[in-house]
Amino acid sequence: MHWREITLIFITLLVGFIDFKVVSERPVPEVEALESIGLEGPRSLQPVFDLGSRASKWLKRINANRPGNQKLQFTTDLGIKTYPVDHPLKYGPSTIFKEHDLIVRELPLNLRLALLVGRDSGAPSNLEEFLFWGARITRNYSNATRWLYKKKNLEGFRQAKSRDVRGYYHLTREENIGEKLRSWFDLSLAERRRLTPLLINLCENSQRNCENSLARAELTGDLSSYYAHYVWPAEKIYKEYFHIYNHRRDIKWAADNFNLMSVPFVPSLDKDFKAWMQRVVESAWNFGTWQLKLDFQEEALAKVTFEKNTLPHADEVGGNHIVMDEALGADEILSTRMLQHEFGHILGFPDCYVEFFDAHENVMINYQIDTENIMCSLRGRVLEAHLDELKKVYLN
Repeated sequence: MHWREITLIFITLLVGFIDFKVVSERPVPEVEALESIGLEGPRSLQPVFDLGSRASKWLKRINANRPGNQKLQFTTDLGIKTYPVDHPLKYGPSTIFKEHDLIVRELPLNLRLALLVGRDSGAPSNLEEFLFWGARITRNYSNATRWLYKKKNLEGFRQAKSRDVRGYYHLTREENIGEKLRSWFDLSLAERRRLTPLLINLCENSQRNCENSLARAELTGDLSSYYAHYVWPAEKIYKEYFHIYNHRRDIKWAADNFNLMSVPFVPSLDKDFKAWMQRVVESAWNFGTWQLKLDFQEEALAKVTFEKNTLPHADEVGGNHIVMDEALGADEILSTRMLQHEFGHILGFPDCYVEFFDAHENVMINYQIDTENIMCSLRGRVLEAHLDELKKVYLN
């Protein structure tokens, strides 16, 4: 065996043994003392961030020598996962560390030196393999940044369970729901067990102790009054996920020029980024003959900036500030999709995914009400419903 192969194997074993703790880059202060809920003792997310950062930087070095139409991406449109109502994303330190440990153990030898130790490398010998592992690393990195950002308001996300609309979503789509509720005890035990958690969840949109409320309703054998009482507050919450409730005052959109809506935005000093942003936003925010246009002005309010190891976000719904993660390069479709989504918040649209902290499972739960909707899912797009809502709010 050649001495270089022996050295590579030795380093690989060493890295696995130390669990990647002594090779971390400059630590992020918020991460250093982060404790994992549901795990024993504190453990830092820094290695997860380092791994994601190294993968992204390696990809950028590779793309620097490739023409624009041949640049590589870790993510693709089809590679971006959706999380529909019945198949939510569950993430937290327990899931993030588990995936990180699996990546560290399973990462091919030819990628380990660059990704785990940070040794400068040229193009990987197997691009397909590199992109596969880069995509997996990027997904876990994204979950880690999301957890770190959301953890700042964990109590708020505990309370956000009251906005879980899965009960309303399913019951309003249930065939013959009225008849089933009027003849509750004529249903099979399996059918009642299927509907019971949905009915409890419907009640939880407006009050607590819903098991007791449902039990009292069951004494009559007719649950239609129970349903009628709780469905309207649940419906109100459901509709709030899709309506603009904090609108901007600087948008220009005249009825005599219906096809063009203009949004002032602070221009970037980087001309390439400015052109990229304009292309990304305008390619998403259009429908039929209608088109949104960015109007770059130095005195505009809305802007975009970059931070390290952060979840891309807007300062508020209807706000002026989009923050993007500097580790996610413009070549990544994930960056494109995130910017398009966050721009929807600048227009005043809320998220139409549901996210809350499940104290029982010690994870965040995230599901997308409509996976076709750009404000619910990164795989989504601008729909006619968005244009209708914009017309109601902004068309003069």
